[in-house]
Amino acid sequence: MNLKHIALSLTTLSALAMSGCASNDDLIAAQEKQQQQITQLESQIEKVEQKTQKQERAIQMANQQTNKLLTDQTKEKEQKSMRYVVKENDTLYSIAEEHRMGVGALTQLNPQLSNPNLLLIGSTINVK
Repeated sequence: MNLKHIALSLTTLSALAMSGCASNDDLIAAQEKQQQQITQLESQIEKVEQKTQKQERAIQMANQQTNKLLTDQTKEKEQKSMRYVVKENDTLYSIAEEHRMGVGALTQLNPQLSNPNLLLIGSTINVK
């Protein structure tokens, strides 16, 4: 039963009581019935609220997982963009130019290069 029906029943019951058409026993029985209906509705509302809270928690967890994945992907992308794999015919100058930096900055980022003029194809260097 919905709340409109209960409100209508209460209004009708009140009108009957005022007109003297209902006995006290009838009024008490009707009130008890309405109280049971109210209790049932409150129980249903509580169940719906619990389900809603559970769904909200699930959504929140999904959002957290999504945000973590996005953060991880962003970090991975940044890390990949910081590294460069040397290809055939690459020079420090061409790599620096491609990444919009100077040769000196590129050399500073790569202290492991014992001979900056000798780049091994397939080796990885830092570019940012």
